[in-house]
Amino acid sequence: MAFVQCHRHVLEKVEGRGVLSSPWERTENWARAPLCGRVGCVRHSAALLPFSLMVMAIMTVPTLVLDEQGLPRYRNLRAELGELRESNEELVREIATLKGEIDALRADPTYVERIARDELGMVRAEEFVFQFPPR
Repeated sequence: MAFVQCHRHVLEKVEGRGVLSSPWERTENWARAPLCGRVGCVRHSAALLPFSLMVMAIMTVPTLVLDEQGLPRYRNLRAELGELRESNEELVREIATLKGEIDALRADPTYVERIARDELGMVRAEEFVFQFPPR
């Protein structure tokens, strides 16, 4: 009696006979069973898996890269990141300027006087203000 060479044909023999005579016919050995070349049986080889992975990669990578969620989105997000970094740097500079102005307002009385004169139009009691009409 020839032993069964693949798990698919093991099922056919088991259903037809009801007896498991070969060690390859036991279900726990199916993963180690040699494969037959019969039509309908999946024929695995060492080159099939790398080849199928390569074909899948060749088909899916361009699709993922060129998809609207792929490379164009990456480029848009990268440009947006650059803009946000520039904006952030500008805000950091503005914060530093405002902190310097706050320190000057707290510590320098001449700075406070200049702000009062320029922005509020205040003058000292002993000063005179001359206003000329615009030409």
